[in-house]
Amino acid sequence: MTIRVGLTLSPSEDLRAAALPLFEDELVDAIEWPIDMGFGGVPDWCEALLSFFGEEDRLVAHGVELSLLTVGQARRRARWLADAEEAFATYRFAHLTEHMGFMTAGAVIGGTPLPHPFTESAVAVGVRRLSELRRRFAVDVGLENLALALGPSDVDAQPDFIEAMLDPVGGFLLLDLHNLLCQAENFGRDPTELLLRYPLHRVREIHLAGGTHFLPTEGPALRRDDHERPVPDACLSLLEVALSRCPELRWIFIEHADNALRDVRDVAAFRATFRMVRGLVESAGPASAPTWTPSIAALPDEGEVALDEAQGRFLETLDDAPDAAAAARALSALPAWGGWASGFDPRALELAHHLLERWGERRDDPPPGEMRVAALESVGRVAWRRRAVPEPGPGQARLQVLACGLCGTDVQLWRGALGAPLPLVLGHETVGVVDAVGEGVALSLGARVGVPWAQASCGACDACRGGHPRFCERLVTWLDRGGGFADYALAEAAACVPLPLEADPAVLAPLLCAGHTALGAIRRAQLRAGERVAVVGIGGVGHIALGLAAAEGAEVFALTDNPTKTADALALGAVEVLSGAGPLDALARAGGADVILSTTPSLDLEPAIRALRPEGRVVVVGAAPGSVPVTPLALVEKGGSLVGATSGSREDLVSLVALFERGAVRPRVERYPLGQLRRALHRLEDRRVRYRAVMVP
Repeated sequence: MTIRVGLTLSPSEDLRAAALPLFEDELVDAIEWPIDMGFGGVPDWCEALLSFFGEEDRLVAHGVELSLLTVGQARRRARWLADAEEAFATYRFAHLTEHMGFMTAGAVIGGTPLPHPFTESAVAVGVRRLSELRRRFAVDVGLENLALALGPSDVDAQPDFIEAMLDPVGGFLLLDLHNLLCQAENFGRDPTELLLRYPLHRVREIHLAGGTHFLPTEGPALRRDDHERPVPDACLSLLEVALSRCPELRWIFIEHADNALRDVRDVAAFRATFRMVRGLVESAGPASAPTWTPSIAALPDEGEVALDEAQGRFLETLDDAPDAAAAARALSALPAWGGWASGFDPRALELAHHLLERWGERRDDPPPGEMRVAALESVGRVAWRRRAVPEPGPGQARLQVLACGLCGTDVQLWRGALGAPLPLVLGHETVGVVDAVGEGVALSLGARVGVPWAQASCGACDACRGGHPRFCERLVTWLDRGGGFADYALAEAAACVPLPLEADPAVLAPLLCAGHTALGAIRRAQLRAGERVAVVGIGGVGHIALGLAAAEGAEVFALTDNPTKTADALALGAVEVLSGAGPLDALARAGGADVILSTTPSLDLEPAIRALRPEGRVVVVGAAPGSVPVTPLALVEKGGSLVGATSGSREDLVSLVALFERGAVRPRVERYPLGQLRRALHRLEDRRVRYRAVMVP
């Protein structure tokens, strides 16, 4: 029978650009669609592919968030199943696969797939869940092996564990070869021998991906399955073995993380790997599965009620621990799973702690009078805490938060690159509804407002008397009042700016810092209509700056190291996009610019100055610690100016809102539930956000 070679689809421009030649050459046989990744909208090109491949019976569904082995979480399961039913009603899927393991239990309602002890109750849960999926969606169901193992026992038990769940329901195995390679490398196993330990007669689908490495505190690095690198040669070698040993294999999918195909070399590797896999499939001979016999039996345990409690205590203990060493001590003391935890590899446990810190989400329903806050408790440590709902003082307003944008400054605070008194509630692009006011405040209850970074000045210092209150010596900012990653936030009422009621709060939020900063930079540049502006760095600030500069009548160039942002930059207001290596040199060859507006913290000033037109201005917005070299003679020869810029006045923000209402600026956002702040922080740090992450309580 035919083996179809396809790719796992994400609605991201980088994947579209990388895969387009493969589609044009009719090399993509199939598509796998992650039905529960919460992409926040499906663009037209993606919708067309899903519909076409579905009608051709060449579309399959893949899930990650179900938590197959979780005993409890009934409401969350019901929500997942309802969303999956909507996906199945929209598209025609040939089958459905999910991950082995568990990721939610107790108060932890989001996370990452983790290994599970091989017990009789766990097998019973897996069998029941797989049967339910097959009945509900009337398709065959498959189970994917995990990448993460916490100790050698997990590596040894996983093949038998998977077979014990698949055999009663006639399910199939989705064999992820990079997941298998992770376990082999991390625990010193021969990858081919480990491959042959699996029930290969059940393999119907294969995944191929790549990953980075995790550096633990002590010991060698661990291979991670984050899909952010090209498929390694070792996986292709394993594929050759699998093609000869998996007679039921019908589908092979190549995976890559969304917004991670930025480098032209990665794009070339992605296309080359796809063609290479097709070549291996076309040259493969008949396959025959080796005889499979179980080697490890499931352990008896105390039943599903006890299993539910054990899962919750395990995940909550792991998430509560400040570091991996503390987690090891606490997990080993657990009454149910302490014995399993005592065999963990310290490096693997450190990775598990890191992954849960990145992906974990906690349920918390505070009682009346209390609220949730995202507290930065120490460098790198954000935790959800309960606090009393604050009462506004004189001149203050309390806002019920509707949305709050995530900024690079939040990442710098989180990583310790900027100092601030801790604990601190992060978030300074707050949109909210006025919920209560203090003495002397004229704001109406129920009004929708936004809060800028700077909220009040003293009015008496030299900067204030000179007409520069933003540089007040005693400036009051969100750092003094607390940020918006909370259910409620306090703000100085005089700083609050009215916002349109009909607009999406998540789209409004980036105006309050990213947009405010971009407009401040344009004001500092003293931009004149007809001048050429080059915006360097098309991210949270830069993508808004494109539209603002165009609205001022400028000829706008976009400079980016990510060529997949070209289409977006043109749609946002650029007339030309210079991407790839050396965009500033390309700008100089194109005649230079009157204004170079840098939103990146890593601007190379020398080529920027060379790319200026006479009496041009380099305006720096992206701030980072440290220094950059600049030759004064280069500035003098151009008659150029080097200008720093920050967010402007309250009047500027009012003007920005008016520009938004006219359609001159429209932030592009990724929405996240408030409980996924840590996930969004990591995505922003990894440069994978397009273009502003916004938390929505």
